[in-house]
Amino acid sequence: EICFWSMSIDANGKTSFKQVQKYLGHRERLTSIQLIGDEKLVTSSCDYSCHLYNLKTMECLAEYDYGGAALRAVVTNDARYLLVGGTEYDIKMYDLREPYNKDDKGICRPVALYKGHSGRVISLSTKTVGNKNLLASGGHDFDILIWEVKDGLGNAQNASSNAEEYDEVDIPYYEPVRIVEAHEGHVMDLQFSESLPYLVSGGNDHAVKCWEISGTKLTLKWKNRDAHSSVVTSVCWGKLSQDADSSKHIFSASWDTNIYAWDCGKDKPIAKL
Repeated sequence: EICFWSMSIDANGKTSFKQVQKYLGHRERLTSIQLIGDEKLVTSSCDYSCHLYNLKTMECLAEYDYGGAALRAVVTNDARYLLVGGTEYDIKMYDLREPYNKDDKGICRPVALYKGHSGRVISLSTKTVGNKNLLASGGHDFDILIWEVKDGLGNAQNASSNAEEYDEVDIPYYEPVRIVEAHEGHVMDLQFSESLPYLVSGGNDHAVKCWEISGTKLTLKWKNRDAHSSVVTSVCWGKLSQDADSSKHIFSASWDTNIYAWDCGKDKPIAKL
């Protein structure tokens, strides 16, 4: 199910939520959801597909066939492409613009493949650095891979092709520009900072790590090998708002039921929920 909520904050600072819509969107469990501006929504699911919705009408504009369980999906900063990782090991890129590279059955096919992982891909994040669109990915092979996001089908330069899986269609594929041995276990989640040249990652090795980006190079800036007492399932950066600036803080969530806030360089969390 996909649920929509309205959020309000009263004069005393109390936050409340009200469910405004709920509907069945997939045939299996959802694995990720991302808003595209105020008009569109992308979902990924273990039913082997990703969906693109019109938020005003709830019409499914496109259904992307991943070919396996789609465990994570992310949209590029320019909202041109959808990148999907999962049980197929390859990261597949799809067009978010009409006509969505649909085949004669109305199924949207990939416009590029990103080949390099040797296990399931379960974490993805994108960031624009200079004039390059970067993608970071992690998964069951313990590594973080850095990619330069290229144009898709019909616009690829110096790309190889693999037509075995898709009838009579040459799909360009790309290799990673950097491979980093990141964790002593699955890379469960990672996220680029919006304002800083950093990437944060968390794993089932219980660790949280912060990486500095220079071009396409990653250098370990800070780590806590025992950040949590169980699997780190989710990491993110804070936000810059009119009331507060938490953009330099890392937040991590875990199966140990805790959410921690971290300052890079400090061994202990600065806050615990």
